[in-house]
Amino acid sequence: MKFNRIMQGDGRPVLMLHDLGGSWRTLEKVRDLVASNREVIVIDIPGFGSTPKLKGEVTISRLADEIIEYIKENNLVGADAFGISLGGNIILEILRRGNIFGKVVVASPIGFAEGKEKRKFYFPLITLICIVRICKYYLPRLAGKPEKKRFLIKSLSYFPTEIYNIIVLSYFFDLLMSKSYSKVLWQMSYGEQQAGIAKGTIEDKLLIIWGRKDKLIKQNQIDRIHENFPDAKLEIIEDSGHYIHWDQPKELVKSIKNFLTNDEDTPDIVYPDKIIIKI
Repeated sequence: MKFNRIMQGDGRPVLMLHDLGGSWRTLEKVRDLVASNREVIVIDIPGFGSTPKLKGEVTISRLADEIIEYIKENNLVGADAFGISLGGNIILEILRRGNIFGKVVVASPIGFAEGKEKRKFYFPLITLICIVRICKYYLPRLAGKPEKKRFLIKSLSYFPTEIYNIIVLSYFFDLLMSKSYSKVLWQMSYGEQQAGIAKGTIEDKLLIIWGRKDKLIKQNQIDRIHENFPDAKLEIIEDSGHYIHWDQPKELVKSIKNFLTNDEDTPDIVYPDKIIIKI
C-alpha cells in the first residue's frame, strides 16, 4: 500500500498516527513542536486522508498489519511512536505484537468500551459524520459559528468554541473525505476489544495520556486500559477533552518529549508564540 506521509525535522525518528476521522493535518501543531529535535513522520491511516482504503473488511488488526509493513519497508523498526484516539489504538496493537517500536506514547486510545459505553461512544461520532456529509456545502459556516461548533465538537473538545475555526474546518473536510470512517467507528464501538499484554513485557516503554474532561473515554475505561497494559505509565491532563492535541497541545508535547527523550538529553522546550496552521 502507498501511504501518504509528511516528514519534518532531524534526529531520532518518531512515527505519528492521527485521530479518528482526521489526517496528518490534525497533528500539525504537535508535529511542528516535536520536530524541533526529532525527525517526525506522520502518515495517513488507510482509508483516511490521502492513503487508500483497505480492500474488504476493515479491522484494527488489518490496519496494524499494513502499518507494520510500512515500518519495515521504510527502516523504521525501533523508532519511537505516538498515536491519539484511533492512532493510539493501532499503536497499542502494534506494540502488543513485539519488537517494532522503541518508546511509545498514546493519548486517548479508543477501543476499550463495554456495555452501554459502546453506544455512548458511537452515537455522538456517527451523528457528527452524518451532519458533515449532509451539510457539506455549508462547512465554513458550521465551523465559524460558536453555537454550531459547540454542538458538533463538544464530544471531542472541552473548549469547543475556543478551537480555531480553521482547525475545525480542516477536520470537517478530513471527515468528509474519509473513506473508512463509518466502518472503523463501528469496529471501535462494537468490534472485538483491544487485547493487552502481560506485565513485565514492555517496562518503561509505554506512556498513556488521558484528558480528565474526555466525554468519550471515562475513568473506568482508562482503568481497563491500564489493566490490559499494566507496565504503562499513566499521565492525566486535567483541562482537556478527547482531542488533547486541540485542547492542550503544549502540555501534550511536553509529555511526549519528556517521555521519549532521556533526561540527560532533554533540551529546554521552547514553544513558539504563534503556530500557523497550513491547509
